[in-house]
Amino acid sequence: MKLSSLVLTSSATCYAAVCNTVTDLVDNNRQYEGMLLQVPEHAGCVNPAYCRGQLLSIHSQTQEQKIEESSLRGEESYWIGLRNHCLNCPFEWADLSPIDYTNWGDGEPNNAGDGEDCVTKGDHWSSFTWNDDSCSKPYRFICEAYTAEYHPAPDPWDSASGGCKTGWTKFGNGCFKSFGGRQMTDEDAKHKNLAEAKAACVAAWPGSYLAVLHNHYYQFFATSMLAELGVSTWIGGEKTSNQDHYFHWMDGSKMTFTNWAPGEPNGAESGENGVEMYAKTNYEFGSKAGSWNDIWVDHHKAYICSHPVTPTESGTGPNPLNCPDGWVPYRHFCYKLEGAQESGHKSFDDANADCMAQDKRAKLASIIDDHEFNFVRSMFYMTLDLNKGTINTPGPWIGLEVRQDDDGAVTGKWLDGFLYQADYWGSNEPDGNVIPKDGSRACAFMEVPTGYWKIADQDCKQRYPYVCKLNIEDLDLNPDHWEDKRGEPLPCPSGWTELKSDEHACVRAGTDSFNWFEAEGKCSHWYYGTGHLVSVHSETKNTEVKALYQSISDKDFWVGGRRNNNNAFVWTDNTEFLYTKWSKGEPSGEWQGVAEDCIHLRNDGYWNDAYCADDYMGYVCQISRMYSNCVNTAEADKEVCPDGRDERSCNLLKCCWDPTAPKKCYQAGVVKGSGGMSPGAAAGIVSGVFIALNFALFAFFTLRN
Repeated sequence: MKLSSLVLTSSATCYAAVCNTVTDLVDNNRQYEGMLLQVPEHAGCVNPAYCRGQLLSIHSQTQEQKIEESSLRGEESYWIGLRNHCLNCPFEWADLSPIDYTNWGDGEPNNAGDGEDCVTKGDHWSSFTWNDDSCSKPYRFICEAYTAEYHPAPDPWDSASGGCKTGWTKFGNGCFKSFGGRQMTDEDAKHKNLAEAKAACVAAWPGSYLAVLHNHYYQFFATSMLAELGVSTWIGGEKTSNQDHYFHWMDGSKMTFTNWAPGEPNGAESGENGVEMYAKTNYEFGSKAGSWNDIWVDHHKAYICSHPVTPTESGTGPNPLNCPDGWVPYRHFCYKLEGAQESGHKSFDDANADCMAQDKRAKLASIIDDHEFNFVRSMFYMTLDLNKGTINTPGPWIGLEVRQDDDGAVTGKWLDGFLYQADYWGSNEPDGNVIPKDGSRACAFMEVPTGYWKIADQDCKQRYPYVCKLNIEDLDLNPDHWEDKRGEPLPCPSGWTELKSDEHACVRAGTDSFNWFEAEGKCSHWYYGTGHLVSVHSETKNTEVKALYQSISDKDFWVGGRRNNNNAFVWTDNTEFLYTKWSKGEPSGEWQGVAEDCIHLRNDGYWNDAYCADDYMGYVCQISRMYSNCVNTAEADKEVCPDGRDERSCNLLKCCWDPTAPKKCYQAGVVKGSGGMSPGAAAGIVSGVFIALNFALFAFFTLRN
């Protein structure tokens, strides 16, 4: 087990700021690698998946002495990962390792003042012994972070066996059921406060609780359930004291995994003692679908219940699509993860051929929104060997082919022809250095355990597991077959330019020199605060944008691409990031030791990553362009276009986009409640979002015809 131990000056969650090794501390089979002698100037990692850690656990005198010799200052105290979580609870390590060694100071732990629940190591009467102390005090702390092997959070249900009650869906060793969804009726459709939801779970199946999510695979699965609910949802986390931020599960188990939204939990002083799960990604605040928020318990919400599998039940879950044996239903499609054993791994082409051999309507899977992404990566659990190999081990093939032309422009498509409207690339992907430059294809797979996408580097011939997706309803969902009712695009405002390559956008160039953040801020002031630096999705748009800027300057200029916290590039307007045109050797990631996280377009039309804060240049802004049949529609009359997640996907679905309105993506020519059918209704199936049953059936037969 390889870990990285690091001293940091913060009381927040442990994040190792640098991952290179300067000191090896070996104690039997436990190896500590890390920068124990330095305090980093700032937190953050090139690859957070390798550097995220826990407060230190200590298991022998030898280990403790080596840490003292390497890093600790005699005049200071340091938090370690030992604490208790309630008045009469035993002490536990943050990494859940056993307490097989202690080094308490004289008379410790003494819980002085009934408020000492956390533990420090340091200057306790001139020794490095341990002392229990108030968790709110500011001390330096020591982190340990896994650098190589993957160690999933434990699953207390591992020893459970059996199945689920009728109507509940089995995942891992648990059973789950949602309530409060858009298709539900009577009592099941009602939203409840936390106490009512908790009681409703018990009434539905005695012994169940609001959803308990023991590791991130249970989280992935629960996030996938949010597509049906469409609203934020109660799960089984609660805080029974206002003394600190520590939550526990309602079944009494400790939270060994958390998925808090940025800045959460933040209700320690205000009594926000329940936990909701967000149904959708909020780009403005940086919260992803499935992330958690602490909230007051009197709110009425949908809810998800869970129960361990039990020997007295044998069910695995509803199968409304009549998926074949071995296939799992999800929304309008059936899925199957093949190649659990290495002997079943196949090349990309052989894998797709096997999908089609099982059913001619099946191909390697496309992934087109947050909920489907979480569903597919949840399938890794209980199927793949998640303890084998390292973080970011190659996982299953998906049905994405990517090509790069002689000029370095990268494009891609799904084998099944579905819209490419969302992406989940891993660090520095899609990697143009791996994709052939002669127009021949490269192929994508999902990494384990994260599920993020990566380009294979051997002409798609590696042998991997694979995910098949069966279009069991045989729907023709090609948007080229849909009627566009939006009318004609309206002229761009004065000072803005129309693009032949993107009729949905208006662009404007500025030559004043700003850093990237200032340029994005400048653009965001346009069009009622909805503008962004330009996003580029094709060679023709890249050429047009370059020509626009060169009409006023021959310098380089900023565009809207920057790295996210997964070290992958994204556009600030949240459209998909697939087309690229990097200069040779780019993106480099850094220059002279400083991260280069923002994209600018050079005067030769190629891209480079640059210093976001320290490089200054001009910029090109972009705003949305309206259509004649999309204006003057009252908000109450709008029929929402299901899951138009951003401007580009909304336009691909041939729906209206108004970023200034509460209902941003809506159907043209359809008034809410009129019963009309438009391409946007069909788009709901493409985007994979549950809609009312009669609406789905109507869409089905309309599309079939």
